[in-house]
Amino acid sequence: MTRSMQGLTALLLVTVIAGAASADQTDADLCRLERSTPRDAVDFMQRWAGCAHWGGEEAYDADRARQIRRAVQALRCDRLDRDEAALRRKYAGRTAVLAALDTGKDQIAWPECPRRQ
Repeated sequence: MTRSMQGLTALLLVTVIAGAASADQTDADLCRLERSTPRDAVDFMQRWAGCAHWGGEEAYDADRARQIRRAVQALRCDRLDRDEAALRRKYAGRTAVLAALDTGKDQIAWPECPRRQ
């Protein structure tokens, strides 16, 4: 491998790692975000993560397909776009809530956080 190829490979690797680190929030970060965000926005972010999870699952047999379909229906995944638009209208002047929604949409899992008081 030439020196320029080695440099390019190293740059690409650093870029990928930095991108992954910025997109993936730690559980503690997400729990802090949850505590500072209105409950309806948190509920939406948790639904988004659940829909992302179930949307990536394989229906390898009829029982699994049924399980996935039920989870997607329970989470109301078909309403995510409408519900997000409604939340963005509701919190239009609150940039912290809008930023939280953006962060939440990057998650495919949501941690169990201590309950709010």
